[in-house]
Amino acid sequence: MISLLASLLLVYLAIVRYFRYQRLYAVQARIRASAKEPSPSEAQSALQVALLCDMPFFTHLGAEVALLKTYGIPSISALLLKTGEFSTERKFTKRVTDTALLLSTFISCPLEHSPTTTESTPFLGPRSNIALARVNWLHRHYDISNEDMLYTLALFILEPMRLVARFDWRPFSPEEAKCSFLMWKDVGRRMNIEDIPETLGELEEWSREYESTHMVASASSHQLANMALEHLSTRVPNIPGARSLVKTVFLCMLDDQLRDAMMLCAPPKYAHILIKTVLVLRAFIVRNFKLPRFKPRRGYVVVENPPHSIDCDGHMRLHTVVRRHHPWYYPIPKEWRLVFDRLFGLTKGDLYPGAAFKCEGYRLEELGPTRFEQCMSRKFQSTSFLNSAISRRSQRSDEGSRRTVWSTNRKTLGPLIVSFHCLLELLNLLMDRLLFFITAISSVCVPREMFLTVSAPYHLVFEPFGWGVISNDISV
Repeated sequence: MISLLASLLLVYLAIVRYFRYQRLYAVQARIRASAKEPSPSEAQSALQVALLCDMPFFTHLGAEVALLKTYGIPSISALLLKTGEFSTERKFTKRVTDTALLLSTFISCPLEHSPTTTESTPFLGPRSNIALARVNWLHRHYDISNEDMLYTLALFILEPMRLVARFDWRPFSPEEAKCSFLMWKDVGRRMNIEDIPETLGELEEWSREYESTHMVASASSHQLANMALEHLSTRVPNIPGARSLVKTVFLCMLDDQLRDAMMLCAPPKYAHILIKTVLVLRAFIVRNFKLPRFKPRRGYVVVENPPHSIDCDGHMRLHTVVRRHHPWYYPIPKEWRLVFDRLFGLTKGDLYPGAAFKCEGYRLEELGPTRFEQCMSRKFQSTSFLNSAISRRSQRSDEGSRRTVWSTNRKTLGPLIVSFHCLLELLNLLMDRLLFFITAISSVCVPREMFLTVSAPYHLVFEPFGWGVISNDISV
């Protein structure tokens, strides 16, 4: 019996090892097979494995650390405070959301749009170009030095790789590091950043010299750092000790020079040791015992996310796919999510999705400070890619609504995962009936048509508990 269990364990470990590195090996083989250097679009495509599948958490956290690290440069922090977009928590969270949407758009959507879009990718379009144009247009209103722009660009390349190398289950491969440099170098070229180093090593050396000269303590850096840490803590439930723990963990991610520039207290040594031990253990478990994701992780932008609403001017808008603490551009909950919120009194308060947080959605050419919302919109009246998305979405709406867990996942995930999802679908049906009776007993005023469909999509029940759309992120 013991030998049988040991054999099964060895087989499972071999399966994990094979699938865990399968995507990476495919990317490496594709790059090595080409005799020429990858183009920016090819580099972007190869980088998606690390950003969205293999190491999404720490690459996303690395981007947040990169943004925070820019606050350690007095010229950058003083300019950011001067814009007035950090004067209140509401403005701060909107700027963070807008920045994340713009960055995620030209990272996730193709940098080089081809008019011959394939049938399998109908929603791509020129979104990355519009996002970059919007960033350039916003930057023109401020006096930003080329060195500050280049340093910010360098951080978006280097910080995710550094954080992943320290804490995740594998570092960036040399091919992925080169692809990251090529993609961001092309972004920098489109943003008219001059004197970009020719190699990744030269860029790293330049950024190190720039930090040693310009990263010094300042009041503006300290003020922005406190606001950023406060924003980070609000995303955590108000459980005693939880928010201070999150702040301590995040401070452990920062180097001593940055903490000194922001005049932040260094966390105790035992916190460093404890956090590193936990993260190293996590990396070991993920590398050896956890099957990889079968679908990219959901983030601020999903490439196949179609427009969801049309405003009074007839312009189609996108919604964010993840609800944050300040739910900017998140739609007003409907159906079972609304039932759940009403049952537990979650519809009250200032942080519920609604008109105050632009629940109608966003357009890329309107992101940024409120005073600049309408300044570029007239230049982007052409919405061919959005029109295509709407038409294709409507054509497939009936078919998509009838799609079951089995038909969605049976070819990709295998019988074990399918059985698990079928169980979730059954639990959803039971939860559906349970919520119906609870709502009837509680006399909650909910439109009756919400209860007419007993086989509602299972993610509408599990999403309130933080599970997300499970079929889009199998491995949590």
